[in-house]
Amino acid sequence: AVLTCQHYQMTTALSSDNLQLPGYKSDVLKAWAFLENPTQVMQPECFGMTSFEDTLAIRFSGPAALVIIGALMFVVSIVVSKAISRGRMDFNTLFNAVFSLVFTLFPAIVAVSLVTFKCHTNPNGKDTLSADEGILCSGDPWTGMAVGAVFASVIYVGGFGAAMTWAIIKAPKHYSRAEFRARWKFLFLKYSEECWWWSLPFVTKIVLMNM
Repeated sequence: AVLTCQHYQMTTALSSDNLQLPGYKSDVLKAWAFLENPTQVMQPECFGMTSFEDTLAIRFSGPAALVIIGALMFVVSIVVSKAISRGRMDFNTLFNAVFSLVFTLFPAIVAVSLVTFKCHTNPNGKDTLSADEGILCSGDPWTGMAVGAVFASVIYVGGFGAAMTWAIIKAPKHYSRAEFRARWKFLFLKYSEECWWWSLPFVTKIVLMNM
């Protein structure tokens, strides 16, 4: 299921880069477009957020919101455990659940982190954003969007990528530990024992396809 979701996220991202697809494939991708842009499910236009900048801001905050929600759940479980002796959540299990979702949506996270830097030149000589040709790739509002994109790229792509790389490198030595397996299970569960490192090239491919 994870690989299927990531496949359609990457394919949808490619189709937005002036890639011409047969009609029937375009119809299939439209049905899966919400995976590449989960904000479509919330329909932000119903809240008055109709501009590209507004939806981009929501998409930038999405991964951070997932982590914050997970952290709040853990804090609440600690409070509850004061009254119920078995109410505290296991940190490693919760970590795996939250970042398993982040890993599933990683193609969409990388796409939104880099979309601000994808511009093209028009016949009038001006560079506009490929995702929204009404935005010039210079001055406002592009500058503000670029600042957010830099932070998203460093934290989401660089930070999460570095954490995954560390876990994969350390796996041969630490996978025998129950707490390590419980925390990083989402990186290894999909692959056989001899292919334990496959998440690393897969994530690298996701980043390169969005450049």
